[in-house]
Formats: sequence, structure tokens, C-alpha cells
Amino acid sequence: MSGISKIQTISCNELGYYNNYMSDRFGFNNKDDLWDGEIDYLILGDSFAQGDCVNNEHNIANNISKKMNKKILNLGISSTGPLFQYAILKEYTYDLKFKKLIWLFYENNDLENLYIEMNNQILKSYLNQKNFSQDLKNNVTEIDNMFKSKLIKEYQNKTDKIKFSLNDLLKLRLSRQMLNFKQKKMNNIINPYDEYSEQFDEVNFNNYFMIIKKINNLLKNKNAQLLFVYIPENKRYKKTSENYTSQSEFNRKKILNFLTTENIEFVDIYKKFSNIDDPLKYYPFRTKTHFTEKGYETVSNFIIDKLQKID
Repeated sequence: MSGISKIQTISCNELGYYNNYMSDRFGFNNKDDLWDGEIDYLILGDSFAQGDCVNNEHNIANNISKKMNKKILNLGISSTGPLFQYAILKEYTYDLKFKKLIWLFYENNDLENLYIEMNNQILKSYLNQKNFSQDLKNNVTEIDNMFKSKLIKEYQNKTDKIKFSLNDLLKLRLSRQMLNFKQKKMNNIINPYDEYSEQFDEVNFNNYFMIIKKINNLLKNKNAQLLFVYIPENKRYKKTSENYTSQSEFNRKKILNFLTTENIEFVDIYKKFSNIDDPLKYYPFRTKTHFTEKGYETVSNFIIDKLQKID
């Protein structure tokens, strides 16, 4: 549920350079000694939380840490969805004290990822069994060895079929594929207007809202608070994406209405960007998935404004 521990880790390149960092004792993107002290905030989510495609000083965790003088533990992992992230929270924070959880939701694929994750029996156990755990914090060496041997073996077996990609290896894409979390096109799954939408809405949204409730209750038991952050996709701001925008609004309104009903604080980055001239300037070359350095800073500032209001 993380990367390989204490190893130089290379992520993605959308700005002309590959960001890299030394992973902590559990394989996350933190300075290792953060685990030894008191924590103010946790960050949870996918690649946007992990800080993909920018150097560490520009990611959300470090932006907030510097500007608010807070200790922030980053549990973001690329290519994960809500159930995977809930499992990470249960495995790695049961013995931690913190004040707030900043949970990032990415509208492009988080609901799609959840649908795929719900087909994995191990992940479903975190949802259905109150005390389920794989004791991952105490099995780091075994996990690291599994990653290394599996990744090498998988690529050796495929050398005749695919071109070896060091980039894929370092980004640990195969670790996600081991759990059968293969990406599917969003249009094949999330479309409130197609024949599949009724079943998807009823089942997938109910599962998602259940996870939100469980995370919120977990935090209440720790006297901590949830701050939900809604991250839009850049297609929102392209004139040729009317159908996509309609679909995004369907999901966004449903989620934010639920959060309001549950009295959960949130930051709607889509709405914040709507008040800015040309939001595409915050995406590399106006086309890439993640934010530019300035984009990450702007999103961080929106989160900081909200944190200061609810602290």
C-alpha cells in the first residue's frame, strides 16, 4: 500500500524534469523522522497528494508545512482510490495522534478506482471487518522484498513481449497491477446518462459514502477533523468538453451535497478555479494531468485559507 522503504524514488515528468525523493521507513514521500514526533496534519489521496511531477518543495504537504509551520505526514500514493486510501489510513495511523486529515479527491478517476477496488477481497475486508489488518507497519522488510522480487520477475517474464521501461519500474506501476487495479477509460464506467449509470450510482456512490462516513468516524474517535478537498481535471476548462463537464457536475454535486449533509468541511478547488482567469495555466503545457509548481502552490493556499478558518 506504499512504495519501497528508504529508497530513492522517481515519479513523473510533466514539467521537463523527473521529481524524486527518498522514501521514508514505510515507503511514503516524507522525511523519515516525521514518524517519530507529533503530527499536526495528515494528507491522504492519490498522485496529487503524493506530489507527482514537481520537486518536493512544491508539493501540497510541503507548501502547507512551510506556510503554517505545521508537521504534515504525507500518506498519498499514486494510482489509488478511496478504498485503497481508507486501508492505508487504517494500517498506518492506528497509533498516531493528529489534528486533521486533508483528504484529496480527484474527479477524473477516484470513483472509477473505487469500482475496481471493490472487486478486491483484501481491500473489501478493510471495509467489512472492523479490526481487519495485515500489520503492514511491522512487515516492512517482507513487503520490500516482495516488491523487488515481484517487479523484477514480472519484467523478466515479459521481456519478449514488451519493451523494458525503467520509468514504469521506478514508478511501481506493476505494484498496482498485481492487485488487478488496471485503469479503464472513464467513459466506460462513470457516465450518468448511459445504461450502466443507474447501477453505478446506486452501488458505487453508496460504497463511497460509506467510506467517507467510516473515515469521519475514525477521526472523531481520535478527536481529529476531516477536511475534504475536491480536485478538478483540466478537461473542465476546455471548450470541447461539454459532455465531460456535465458528467463531472453530476458527480461533484452529489459528493458535495453529501459532505454538507454530514457536516464535513471541504474545499472545492473547481469552484475556486472558476474565479480565476484561465485555470489551464496551472496545468503543465495546458494539457498535462497534474499541476505546475504554481498550480500546487495555489491549491495549497486555498487549503490553508480553509484550515485557518476551522482551526
